[in-house]
Amino acid sequence: MSLESTIGSIISNKINDNSETLVQALTNLNNSVSNAAKITEIPFVFLRTNGERVSTTGTAGDIILSGPSCPAGFMGTIEDFNITFGTAGGTVDLVLLDSNNQVINFLVKTITAEQNGTGATVLQEGQRLGVRLNASGSGLIGAFCSGKIKRTNTIVPTIAEAATERVVF
Repeated sequence: MSLESTIGSIISNKINDNSETLVQALTNLNNSVSNAAKITEIPFVFLRTNGERVSTTGTAGDIILSGPSCPAGFMGTIEDFNITFGTAGGTVDLVLLDSNNQVINFLVKTITAEQNGTGATVLQEGQRLGVRLNASGSGLIGAFCSGKIKRTNTIVPTIAEAATERVVF
């Protein structure tokens, strides 16, 4: 018997002897990788006008722009915001909205010109960013606010299912 076949025979016997242990180790590794993927932060756009400008003409208190809701099973952190506002009068507020578009909190009040910044505003499941008309005027606004979302509920298997709220248990 050659050295290669002897070593191959020893390895084969060891693998057969420890196959259950090997399978368990691989299963544990797979579960660890899956769990790590579930808690990895995912880039997310919280508010954008897609390069278009939205009119600021309306009634004070109107929500003139709202972003997508933070998906079920996730929380979001807004890391930067950019508001471009050109106006002949009037002001707007950057606000935190609930799932029914009701104002929860004012993030930046009385915006009259371009605003840029960074921060760590946290959105819970179902909350969204919005632009609220503070004082009517004739102007145009553009917005782009981005950050990351992170899974808070590991039962939700994918972001697509979370976004459509069709979670399979």
